[in-house]
Amino acid sequence: MITIARLTFREMLNKKILQLGLILTVLYLGVLGLGLYYIGKDIPANAEVVRMTLAGELLTAGLFVSGMLVALVTVFSSAGAISSDIESGIMLAIAAKPISRTQVFLGKYAGLGLALVVYSLLVFVATNMIVWRIFHFHSDGFFGAMVLFALQPLVLLAVSLWGSTFLSTLGNGVFMFMLYGVAVIGGMVEYVGVQMSSMALNAASATGAASSLTMIGILTSLLLPVDSMYRLVNYLLLQGGPVPEQLIRFTPFLTITPPSLEMLVYTAGYTLLFIGFGIYKFSRRDL
Repeated sequence: MITIARLTFREMLNKKILQLGLILTVLYLGVLGLGLYYIGKDIPANAEVVRMTLAGELLTAGLFVSGMLVALVTVFSSAGAISSDIESGIMLAIAAKPISRTQVFLGKYAGLGLALVVYSLLVFVATNMIVWRIFHFHSDGFFGAMVLFALQPLVLLAVSLWGSTFLSTLGNGVFMFMLYGVAVIGGMVEYVGVQMSSMALNAASATGAASSLTMIGILTSLLLPVDSMYRLVNYLLLQGGPVPEQLIRFTPFLTITPPSLEMLVYTAGYTLLFIGFGIYKFSRRDL
C-alpha cells in the first residue's frame, strides 16, 4: 500500500490539473490581496469595529472561493483515478498478486489525500495571511479551523474514488460536481431558514417556510457534509476573532448554530463508509 501511495503522490505532483490549479490559486490570491488592499486602505484608523467586521466577512468569502478551488482540484484529480487505469489496462499490472485491490484503493486514497491536504493547507494559510497582513485580523481558532479545512478534500476524495470504481471519468466528474453543488446550495438554503427563524417571525407561514428550508439544508448536508465542515471552519475563525458577536450572525457564509460534535462524528463515519464502499465495489469489478 505504501508503494502505491508513494507512486500516486508522485503522479499527482506531475499532473497538469495540479499545476493548473496552483496557477489559478496564485492568480486568485493575487486578485484577493489586491482587492483587500484597496478596501482596507480606505477604512479610517479609528474605525476598528468596522475594520474587524469587514475582515471577518471578507475572510469567510475568501475561504468560500478557496474551498471551491480545493474541491475542483480534488474532483479533477480523482475522478478517473481508478477508472482511467482500468480503461487503459494499467490496472491489470498494478493489481497483480500479491498486491490486493484493497491495498491499491487505500494506496491511491493515501497518495491523493496527502497531496490534497498539503494543497488545502497552503491555500488556507495564504488566504488567512493576506487578511491578517491587510486588516491585522487574527483568531484563536486558527489552528482548529486549519485542520478542518485541510480535511475537507478527504471527504470528497472518498466519494470520488468510490464513483471511479464503476463510473467513467467524465461521468464521475459530473456526478461529483452536481453533488458538491447540491451541498453548497443546501448550506445556503439552511442559512436562510435559520435566519428567518431567528428573526422571530410570528406568521405561521413564515415559520413553516423557515423550518422547511432548514430541514432541506440539513438533508443536503447529510448527502455530502463538506459544506457543514466549511461553515464550522468559519465559525471557529470568527468566534475566536475580534469580530463582535452580535455582528457574526449577519455573515452570509456562516451558520448561527454551528455543526455539532455529532456532525463531525457523522462526517468521519461517512468518509470511512465510502472508503469501504469503494473497496467493495473495486474488488468485484472486472479489470
